[in-house]
Amino acid sequence: MNGSDINTNIDTDIDTDTDRTRWGLIFEKFFVAIVREIVRIIVLGSWLYLGFFFWVPLLIRMVVYFTWSIVIYSFTGSEITNAQRKLDRAIRFYAEGFRKINRAVSSGPISDEPAQRQGYKFLWGILPDLAFSFVFWMIAGIVYGFIMIDISQISTFMADIADKLREYFVDQTK
Repeated sequence: MNGSDINTNIDTDIDTDTDRTRWGLIFEKFFVAIVREIVRIIVLGSWLYLGFFFWVPLLIRMVVYFTWSIVIYSFTGSEITNAQRKLDRAIRFYAEGFRKINRAVSSGPISDEPAQRQGYKFLWGILPDLAFSFVFWMIAGIVYGFIMIDISQISTFMADIADKLREYFVDQTK
């Protein structure tokens, strides 16, 4: 076997349909891997900010809850395991989000079974947390001067609303 025989065999192998399919599958796996990593970076970047937005108020709230549970435990001798569990979950919340994202994006294809429809009922469970986080950051922004409130503009705005309501109701009575 000389060098030209080897090149001829390689060229013949590449031209077969199975090799083209194999190269297509290799390209597909490579493309999917690149897209998966791009998605991972986008979702991790989003969680970096969104997770922090929810984690800090949650952690502060659970520390206060745990502290008050300790005070109540000191007086009554009641159990604090529920408060311990909630504090531990709050501590792990942010890091757990990164771990769940990596696990979800790294795992292979999911089963083709249809997912159960959850609906929007889960929103009622997280709505208090969303509201608390929003109010927490609004108060923090006002206290630290990131959000400026001009009281005179608020009073002018309220007076304008009152005038418009008065005009509307006066027009209705005529």
